[in-house]
Amino acid sequence: MLALNELFRKVLRSSRKKVLKFFIECLGPRSDDVILDLGAAGDYCGEQPFFEDNYRWKKNIIGVNVNIDELASLKRKYKEIPLILADGCCLPFKTKSIDILFSNAVIEHVGDLKRQKKFADEIMRVSKKWFVTTPNFWFPIETHWKLPFIHFLPRRVQKQIMGFGKKWFVENPSQFYIKLPRMLQKLFRRYFTGHGFWMEGYHLLNATKLKKLFPTSEIKKQRTTLYPEVLIAHSPAKHEPKKSAHALKIVYANWPEGYINLRFLRALIQKYDVYAFFFDETNRKIFRVQYEPIRIPSGVKIIKVQDPPLLPIPLYVRLATKRGNVAWGVKLFFRALIFRKCIKKLNPDLLIGNGVSGTNPYGLCSALSSHHPFLVLVWGSDILIEARNSRIFRLVAKYVLKKADGVIVDNAVKTKAAIELGCKKNKIFKFPWGIDLERFNPDVDGLEVKRQLGWENNKIVISTRNHFPIYGIEYLIRAIPIVVRKVPEARFLIMGDGPLTKVLKKMTKKLGIARYAHFTGEVSNQQIPRYLRAADVYVSTSFSDGTSPSLLESLACGLPVVVSDILGNREWIRNGRNGFLVPVKDSKALAEKIIFLLKNHKIRKLVGNSNIELAKAKANWKQNVNLFYDVIETLTR
Repeated sequence: MLALNELFRKVLRSSRKKVLKFFIECLGPRSDDVILDLGAAGDYCGEQPFFEDNYRWKKNIIGVNVNIDELASLKRKYKEIPLILADGCCLPFKTKSIDILFSNAVIEHVGDLKRQKKFADEIMRVSKKWFVTTPNFWFPIETHWKLPFIHFLPRRVQKQIMGFGKKWFVENPSQFYIKLPRMLQKLFRRYFTGHGFWMEGYHLLNATKLKKLFPTSEIKKQRTTLYPEVLIAHSPAKHEPKKSAHALKIVYANWPEGYINLRFLRALIQKYDVYAFFFDETNRKIFRVQYEPIRIPSGVKIIKVQDPPLLPIPLYVRLATKRGNVAWGVKLFFRALIFRKCIKKLNPDLLIGNGVSGTNPYGLCSALSSHHPFLVLVWGSDILIEARNSRIFRLVAKYVLKKADGVIVDNAVKTKAAIELGCKKNKIFKFPWGIDLERFNPDVDGLEVKRQLGWENNKIVISTRNHFPIYGIEYLIRAIPIVVRKVPEARFLIMGDGPLTKVLKKMTKKLGIARYAHFTGEVSNQQIPRYLRAADVYVSTSFSDGTSPSLLESLACGLPVVVSDILGNREWIRNGRNGFLVPVKDSKALAEKIIFLLKNHKIRKLVGNSNIELAKAKANWKQNVNLFYDVIETLTR
């Protein structure tokens, strides 16, 4: 019997692995997708949470269950996963607010066919894509009882068997039962006590019934044994648009990090054959700013090349000493050789390199490859800070801009900087990259964030910039004491992460304002709208910016803003109309504007509405990306 039980466990594990593999292949979940696990449970009843155990981006999961004990068991194992106690037939979510809904072996437990229909309708209402599994009625062995053919019997007969079993093996054990080996006794007791609770509301489905419940879904029969034991109803796979027989071959060269890179790759794969090139730094000590790694979209071909070694000298030392310059130059030389060889072999119709300074090698490697047409994307710090502060980087930027056939910038500040470095004006293409307005909008609910923080009755000031020197978060920290003296109910939500996080936390303790500030750590892009909608004022103290995506996200969520008076912000903020511009590194001026907005609810509302309209008009990525396509078509004619 032990061998038989172990066999069932192996089949179950194998089946679940296949289910999860098909889930990833079919729906292609992304790093920023919100996943609702309907029926989420921990090790309650002896089952492990296989989805949570194996899914890559656990922070994106929301668990829902009607049973509080099952939620509690999951919470003990995964404290970072938000859990909601709710009935699957009446989910507390807005229509199409969930990217993907996953439900494993739950629908057969919700009740009769009428309740199952409500359950299915709710799934299709709240989610954009869904993936629902259930045991196959026609599989000969019932998966809960692990007994053959019992589920084919009429329900009346099943109840009689249950009653007989309880009487003979649990309530009044018979002589037959007493004489059985202890292992079989435990087995019978488990069947007739552990499974009675689901008998009344347990209704298995076949493929025909499942299709009726999910009429727009595709039904898959998943087989691990000789006959399909699992049925899967999933939303129809959205097939990629068919590319022409002569689709352009494009190489996109950059680190596989940051949601902006992800956005460009997704846009490119819609129309072209795309190759993502990057150097593999897996086993290297990294001396540069890193962003959240991304999962390369399906369809993009990956070219990952081992990064050549370099002396372990930080960048600022490498560029400040002769030895450092030599080490940096040697590594760049080998990178350029490797890159040139790969590009020559691929011979793409268009090469897209990122960055014009030496900290990001892909722009310079692209220029040194002598491949044309070559399009370079200017990011911000590369041309606004590095090219101005370093003689070497200024020479690098001039060379890259000279070799490029096209230069993409997102605002007038970068356009001016490129022209100052000798770039011809007719090579520059300007368009604001924008944001996803389906994700960042005023309809997002931020009340849950306020409840979690215990700030339901407070006014919240938010910063979403990472904790790097260029963003000047310390000047916001210094403004907090001034603000709370005038507005005691003010609270500060400091999002992001970075090398200065510990320093900033120490500052709040030293200034005695730790209870007024909350550091969230790194938050995924899909969760940021909830935090923005919980806030009343957005603040950015950056020393330099192009078009800041963080600023655009706050505008789209309807927040009034107080930001540094720098050229990049002036293109979006008209001082005193849709926000305030304050001098760089001026904590006192920053505090005054924050206090003004926190004390004037009507002005906050008026300015917020104005910013929503501004974002709709100028910051819509789905509209602006067409300009990107136009640039590509122009360069490849």
